[in-house]
Amino acid sequence: MTLVAVPKPQGRVLNPEFVTFARTLPCILRGVYYRTKRGLVLTTTCEGRTEANHSGDRPKGRKADDDTCLPMCHAHHQDWTDYTGFFDLGRMSLDERHAWRDDQVAIVRKAFAENRDASESGGVPL
Repeated sequence: MTLVAVPKPQGRVLNPEFVTFARTLPCILRGVYYRTKRGLVLTTTCEGRTEANHSGDRPKGRKADDDTCLPMCHAHHQDWTDYTGFFDLGRMSLDERHAWRDDQVAIVRKAFAENRDASESGGVPL
């Protein structure tokens, strides 16, 4: 019998600089309107400081990679976790939620890269 070495799964991507950057941004849901059965509704008012919501895919019980953080106030972070408000699965399918998340993560990653590039070139960070 031949034994084959199986590589150990890599841990999650750690990027404390990205997490700190996400926390400096305003809540990504501030002022967002969405459609419900009752019509167009403004997201709930932001409450609390901006938190870095680790929103990416991950194994159960673990945090997602740091570079998937989205800036959310405490209230909207709780909505994300509880599938309520903007993230209510009666309004948005899981696939739509993941597509929305992926779009927003791309926006935050781009802003992070632009901010880092401006800092390194001696420009003014965003």
